[in-house]
This record gives sequence, structure tokens and C-alpha cells, in this order.
Amino acid sequence: MKTKYNYELIEDYLNGILDSKTMSEVKHLLETDEVARGIAQGILNMKERFDADESQMDDYLSQTLEKKQKLINDYSSQRSSLRIIKIAAAVLVLAVSTFAIYQLTQPTLNDVLAYELSQPYEMFITSRDGEGSLDHALVTYNNGNYAEVFNYIQNTHTAQSSFLKGLSYLYLEEYESAITELQSVANSDSRFEEQARWYLAIAYLQTDEPEKAKAILAQIKGNPNHYKAERAVEILDLLK
Repeated sequence: MKTKYNYELIEDYLNGILDSKTMSEVKHLLETDEVARGIAQGILNMKERFDADESQMDDYLSQTLEKKQKLINDYSSQRSSLRIIKIAAAVLVLAVSTFAIYQLTQPTLNDVLAYELSQPYEMFITSRDGEGSLDHALVTYNNGNYAEVFNYIQNTHTAQSSFLKGLSYLYLEEYESAITELQSVANSDSRFEEQARWYLAIAYLQTDEPEKAKAILAQIKGNPNHYKAERAVEILDLLK
């Protein structure tokens, strides 16, 4: 084969119009190479979506590629996106078609969630002396020692402490406990209510409860002043 990531060759394989020798070579490639499989899957996805109408595919891409590229760029520096960047680089270097590039570089919901969870919410110390149990918990949290946070505020039940416990559970991947704590804050009239709603939606997505997450994200989307309104739109788009 002229190049192992030749888009037209993979498409011809999927259409069954290659000679038997080349068919065998491409089949082996797809069985052994992740990038080639990604290209093939991208072709199949786009053909299924647009019923092989290439003009309709081009119109769709011209309208959406700019929007999606912004989301891709947001996550391009994250460790969770290395597989996507690797595929995108290979595709770009080998001049694969535009819609294959789009399909392969589009972040998945898991990539978005991994990015959000890799950027812990920063909590600030509220008192001047920094000696209270809550302040110890905040310092511990900001140092990334989430399991130790509960040593200081296990029996404290203010909105701030519940939010702090909810975040700590979230980063410890104890999602059910995170949901319990974040729900109490999201339903309160506290200064942490907006943030708690956002992280509650993330926790629901981590526990495979997309409908509950969608309801919260739709509320966030409807509030242009919410600090995560734009990100909520992006995740809702990925959930469609």
C-alpha cells in the first residue's frame, strides 16, 4: 500500500472494491493499527449519518468544524487527550480528508470529563488566622490530599463544608457520596450553589445518569451569567 493511512484506500476497502490482495492487506492493517481503525470508524460514522451524501457532509463540516475546533483546543494539552492528538497528527501529516480529520479529532464525552476532573476547583481560606478546622481542611484540599479533608470537617454541615466534602469525594471517585453532598449545596441558597450544580452534573455523568445531568446542564445553559454556561452547551452537544 502506498501509505498505510490512505483514506481513499480504506474507504475503498469498506466499499468492497479492492482487489483481493489489497483487501487482505487493508484488513490486516485495520486489525492491528488503532489509527487506521479510527479512520475507518470515522468514515462509517459519517456515511451512516449522511447516507453517503458527500455534499451534505461538506456543508455540515463547514458549519461545525470551527465550533468543534475550539473545544478540541481546550483539551489538547491534557493527558486524557493524547490518544486523540496522536491520531489527529497522523491524519494531518498524511493529508487525510477533511471530514476524517473532524471525526477523529472530536473530543468524546470521556475526554471532556477527564479534563474537567483534572482541573480541581480552587477553594480559598476564609479566616485571617488560618487555624480553624475548616481552614485546615481547605489547605489540605488545595494540596490535593482529598482523603484527609474529612479528618477536619466530618461532622461539620455548613454549605461550604458540604461543598468541600462533595468535591473531595468527586476527586476520590466516590461519586455517590459526592452526589449526596453536592445535592445539598445545589438546593441551598448559598454562594456555592452555582458551582455545586456544575459538579453535581459531572458526578451524574460519572455514574452514568445522563438524564439527571442534562437537566442540570440545561439550567446552566439557560443562565448566560453562569461561569460554566459555555461548557454546559458543549457537553449537551456531546450528549445528543
